[in-house]
Amino acid sequence: MAFEYRNPTNGDRLTSGQPDADVGTVLAAVLRALRIEAPTAEDEQAYILCKRQTA
Repeated sequence: MAFEYRNPTNGDRLTSGQPDADVGTVLAAVLRALRIEAPTAEDEQAYILCKRQTA
């Protein structure tokens, strides 16, 4: 299985045949390809605080 998208950047290894592909790099490339913005540190902090309040 391979994942292709336009304008790959250096370090993006999306072909499953590349065992040295970094999981974080692959995930970041997939999120970019799908135009999904990764959560910021502020988003993660807000989620943690919200989760604590509902627990």
